[in-house]
Amino acid sequence: MKKKIALIASCAVLLPCMAQAATVFTDNFDGDTPALNAVPTGWTVSGGTVDIVANGTYGTIYCAGNAGNCIDLDGSTGASGTLALATSFAVTSGTTYTATFDLAGNGRANQTDKVTVNFADSGTDGVSKVYSIVGQPASSPADNPFTTYTLTFTATSSGTGNLSFLDDSTNNIGAILDNVTISAVPLPAAAWLLLSGLAGMGLMGRRRLAA
Repeated sequence: MKKKIALIASCAVLLPCMAQAATVFTDNFDGDTPALNAVPTGWTVSGGTVDIVANGTYGTIYCAGNAGNCIDLDGSTGASGTLALATSFAVTSGTTYTATFDLAGNGRANQTDKVTVNFADSGTDGVSKVYSIVGQPASSPADNPFTTYTLTFTATSSGTGNLSFLDDSTNNIGAILDNVTISAVPLPAAAWLLLSGLAGMGLMGRRRLAA
């Protein structure tokens, strides 16, 4: 009986490895034209503004990899906006969703930005976290290095999801965002059947022992 329980537990741990992650959304902003108070393709901005900036903008803002474009989360109106996916991604029950993104301090000022990131569906499943991003006057990308962050949630019902970023800055200088990716790892139907079958075997074993 103990061996069966151990087998069920082992399979439960290994099941997520049986599925492969699929990219739901990805954007490094390199396809956008740098502009102040702009809206990146595939996103909406509400409650304020953001800037699409090129690497080396103002000689002090550097994007991830020291190349391409990135986002200054506090636009040039002095009112930071909530950067959110314009088209919500479909959420399927039993699927685990992971968002990865790079954040760095702004090379234009010695300040700490608090960036609130929400990654959730339209119901009760999701996660929210506040990151403190420190910036300082930059002479090279090493002055404000990017850090890759990850947020994950598992949906218990089907619906829609979204990912949003909100910077608390109000002085036209915000944290820098780059390389956003959302991936999904579904639990295969075969895995559900396997887990159910093993659980059933365990229950049958317990009943025999009780008899």
